[in-house]
Amino acid sequence: MKFADRFRYLLSGVKNEGVDINGTRDLQNVSFKLKRQFDDFEEKEVKQFYDEFIGNYDTKLKSEIKHYNFLYAFMKHKIVETLYFFPKNDMTSRKFVIWSNDCISCVQFLHREGKNTLNVMMRSSDIIKLLPLDIYYMKKLLDEILDEHDIVKNPNDEVNFLVSSLHYYDDDLEIVKKIFNS
Repeated sequence: MKFADRFRYLLSGVKNEGVDINGTRDLQNVSFKLKRQFDDFEEKEVKQFYDEFIGNYDTKLKSEIKHYNFLYAFMKHKIVETLYFFPKNDMTSRKFVIWSNDCISCVQFLHREGKNTLNVMMRSSDIIKLLPLDIYYMKKLLDEILDEHDIVKNPNDEVNFLVSSLHYYDDDLEIVKKIFNS
């Protein structure tokens, strides 16, 4: 399934099942996962989708890249820190968890035989303006962790998302219509 199709599926959930609150259409406690098969979508596909429907990808990325770089650096440090302070742990530790005050609130890395998982808990996500970037960059974070620690990538690897509030703003209704009419 292409990125645009996956995105429309999530967006239809917010559109059809969400509630109107404070100038947004909001769906609570949304969870979804992306398996290793989602490797078929690359940054160019997310960029094309973003540029076509949402706005300028490069401009939005420029405003978000510091946060993604923070998450990368923090997770890489957290793994090294945990292994240092708890030397009996190995890469299967459940302690590889980072917290942030931003929309991406918590990220946990789990390495298991045959499957690597990145769990991403989000307090809030603007499905129109941020989620496409967040999906791509969390996939990229998992890949960077695996590469940095020489962990084998597996077909069963996944990135799991739990979003407390997945929403779009009333001001973005024209974008929503454009996405569904394409």
